[in-house]
Amino acid sequence: MHGTTLAGRYRLVGLLGAGGMGQVWRAVDERLGRTVAVKVLARPEDEALVLRLDSEARAAAALSDPHVVAVHDVGEAPVDGSRVVYLVMELVEGRSLGEVLAEGLPAVGDVMAWGGQICRGLHAAHRAGVVHRDIKPANILLTADGRVKVCDFGIARRADALGHPLTGTGAVIGTPSYMSPEQARGDAVIGAGSDLYSLGCLLYELLTGEPPFPGGGWPVLAQHLNQVPAPVRSRRPEVPAELDRLVAELLRKDPRRRPADASEVARRLHALRTPAAAATVPATAVVTPPAHLRTVPAATSPPASTAPSAGTESAASGPGRSAAWRAGALTGVLVGGQLTLLTAVPGLLAGLLGLLAGVCVAVGSRMEARTSDGDQPDGQGSVVGVFTAMLIAAAVMVALLVWSPAPWWAAVLAGTVTGPVIVAATAGVRALVEQVLRRGGAEAELAATAGLFSGAVGCALTAASVHGSVAGAVAIGAGAWVASSLAVGALLPAPHPRPRHL
Repeated sequence: MHGTTLAGRYRLVGLLGAGGMGQVWRAVDERLGRTVAVKVLARPEDEALVLRLDSEARAAAALSDPHVVAVHDVGEAPVDGSRVVYLVMELVEGRSLGEVLAEGLPAVGDVMAWGGQICRGLHAAHRAGVVHRDIKPANILLTADGRVKVCDFGIARRADALGHPLTGTGAVIGTPSYMSPEQARGDAVIGAGSDLYSLGCLLYELLTGEPPFPGGGWPVLAQHLNQVPAPVRSRRPEVPAELDRLVAELLRKDPRRRPADASEVARRLHALRTPAAAATVPATAVVTPPAHLRTVPAATSPPASTAPSAGTESAASGPGRSAAWRAGALTGVLVGGQLTLLTAVPGLLAGLLGLLAGVCVAVGSRMEARTSDGDQPDGQGSVVGVFTAMLIAAAVMVALLVWSPAPWWAAVLAGTVTGPVIVAATAGVRALVEQVLRRGGAEAELAATAGLFSGAVGCALTAASVHGSVAGAVAIGAGAWVASSLAVGALLPAPHPRPRHL
C-alpha cells in the first residue's frame, strides 16, 4: 500500500509496524500538511474489528491530554476495488515500553517518572468516564525526550457500561498478564480501578523484567484471582520500599482497596522521586501478603525476610458486620415467611428454619470476611453460596432418586450438573445487583446468596405442589431468586466510597 492515498487525503509513505489487527503507516495529511500515523485494518470484512477500531476512535476522541495519543479521524475508502478501514492518529516519534524492556531493565527513577505520566493520561481518561482496559508495555509509547503517551483504546469502555459490544457481558477481554481480577472474572462493570491494577502489573514488569504472573491463558487468570506476587524488592532489592508498597497496593485483588485514583498514584510517585523518599532502605521492609493467598516465589533470588509494614491490610474487605447480619435477617424472613404462608409447617418450626438459613448467611459471611484478612478477591463466589448450591444439587439428586420415575443415572447427572449451574447463575445475579443497585461486589454477593435461599424454597414448594411441574418449579424458583436478591440488595447499607481526589 506504499504510496496509496486514502480518502484523497492521507498518503501512506512508510510502514511503521504490523500486528494481528492490522498495519500502522507513517502518512502525510495532504490537506493540513502534517505527518500522522494511520492504522489500517488487516481484515476489513471482520465487523468485530471494525467495531473495535470505531470504539478506539470514539474513546480517544473524548480525551485531550498530552499523555494520550490523539485521534484525528476514522473512516473507510475503496482501494483497487477493496474496502480499506483506517484510523488516523497523532504520530509519536519513539518506541513502546515493550521495546525498551527488550533492551534491559530501566532505571528505577525512569520507571517512576514514566509511571507518573501514565497516571496523568489515565486520570484524564477516567475523568472523561473512559476505562482503557488494556494497559501494557506495548500500549505505552516513549518519545526521545522522555515523554510518555498512552495509546490503543481499542477495547476501552465507559466506566458505567454493562458488558462490552465486542464480547458481551461476562466475557473476558484484555491481555492475560495485565488483566485485573474483575476482568478475569468477566464482571459486568469494569471500573477505573481495573486500569490501576494493570498499571501495577506494568510497573512490576518495568522494575523486575517480567509481569507478576507471566504466561497466558486461564492459568494466569487464576493467579490474578487467587495469588499474590512476590514483592518487587525480593527480585530487585534497590527498589525503594515505598515504591514496592505502592505496587503491592495497586495489585490488591479488591478494587476498593487499591489507591483511590490515578492522580493519587501520580502524586505518590512524584513524592518518591525526591531524594529523601527515594533513599533505599533495608530490604526487610516489604509488604506482607495476606496469609490466605499464595505468594508466587521470586524468579531470580530467594525472597528477603518480610515483616509487617504500614502497607499491610488489616481490615476485611468483605461486607460489613451490619450488612451481613441484615442480609441474614432478611433471609430468615424470606424463608420463614414462605414456609409459614405456603405450607402446613407450624409457625414455630418455620421460624426456626428461617432463623437457621439467616444465621448461615450472616455467620458464614462474617467468618469468610475475617479469614480473608483484607484481600478477598471481590466478587468471587462466597463459600456460603457455593455450599448452598451443592446442598441444592444433593437435594435434587435425592428427590429424583426417591420420588421420580427417572432412571438413577439421570438423577445422578441432574444432581451433578445442578451445582455448577447454580454457581454460574449466582455470578449473573450478582452482576445484576451490581448494575441495577450499584452495590459493591461483597454486598451483591450477599444479596445473591440470600436470594438463592429464597429461590430454593420457592422452587421446592412449587415442585411439591399437586399441580407443580419441573419447568414451572424452576421458573418460579429463578424468579424468586432474582426478585429476592434485588430486594435484599436494596435494603443492604450501601458501601461508603473512598474519597476521590480529582
